Amino acid sequence: GKKKDTNRDGGFKLGNSDQDNNKPVTLIPFKTRDIDIFEFQGSFMETCDIPFYPSLPEIAIFGKSNVGKSSLLNALAPRKAVARVSKTPGRTREINLFKVGASRFGRDLFVLTDLPGYGYAKMSKDKQNKLGDLIGDYLRVRRNLKGVLLLMDARREPNQDDLDVLR
Repeated sequence: GKKKDTNRDGGFKLGNSDQDNNKPVTLIPFKTRDIDIFEFQGSFMETCDIPFYPSLPEIAIFGKSNVGKSSLLNALAPRKAVARVSKTPGRTREINLFKVGASRFGRDLFVLTDLPGYGYAKMSKDKQNKLGDLIGDYLRVRRNLKGVLLLMDARREPNQDDLDVLR
């Protein structure tokens, strides 16, 4: 399984083992300022089309349509505008995949997944259901998914959509 914790100096350790092949756990301590590789891998509407990187842990970012997922991605990236930021919520309608790495370590560190947001009322019910199925399938089938960052607006009380996602 993956090991994740923080270093004494505030950095992170991410690693995983491929249990099917009994490979040893690889721990790579890093700080966000070490990230200098942020490669867009594509946008996907089917989980079967999403590339799998067996040696890399995956972390998904999820939250309401207007909570700032794209802004977080852009803050992590060494160059700006890797993710489109819009004043109109609900623009992300596919699963977007990024490989994140640090040339200092000479390798990729993890895969970051930008999931479509929830709670956007101006989308048809059919489209909302399809996106819900896509997200559910992704969360169920990704073997290397090691964590999901659920972003919530601390200035607002959680609504029913937020509570449903937490269950």
